[in-house]
Amino acid sequence: MSIVGSWEDEKEVRHPMAYRKNTKPTQAEMDAATPKISIEMEDGIEVEADMPEEEAMSEEELQRIVAGEIDDSQAYIDDVISPERAMAGQYYKGEPFGNEEEGRSQVVSMDVRDTIQSIMPSIMKVFFGSSKVVEYAPNSAEDIETAEQATDYVNYCLT
Repeated sequence: MSIVGSWEDEKEVRHPMAYRKNTKPTQAEMDAATPKISIEMEDGIEVEADMPEEEAMSEEELQRIVAGEIDDSQAYIDDVISPERAMAGQYYKGEPFGNEEEGRSQVVSMDVRDTIQSIMPSIMKVFFGSSKVVEYAPNSAEDIETAEQATDYVNYCLT
């Protein structure tokens, strides 16, 4: 898939996420969805509590919801994130935008790539400079063996 255009063109192409409403519900929406009961205590104080749910979610309903969320996340990656990654890769490589005009400058700045390449050795040293990439600290005396085992396992997997 080839993506061509200028930075200004990219701003116009971006669109809000066209999937389900993946936003945190407002407090009013949460209050409306949760039935409440009021209980008056012996000392006259009124306490409001959530009403217990009558039915638990079925296994099939949970699987359907999880499958829908997985499908939405995969579609979001394919439709929104992947094109942005491809565009960022083209910018990083300094490829032409495709809207160049004859007689105009054809210069493409490589500042981002140069900066990334200059700090990469320092970043690599942080992650790969030690013989142990990860080390777990025990919380108590009985956790010492478990922490050592977890440290050895994770370092084996990562190196």
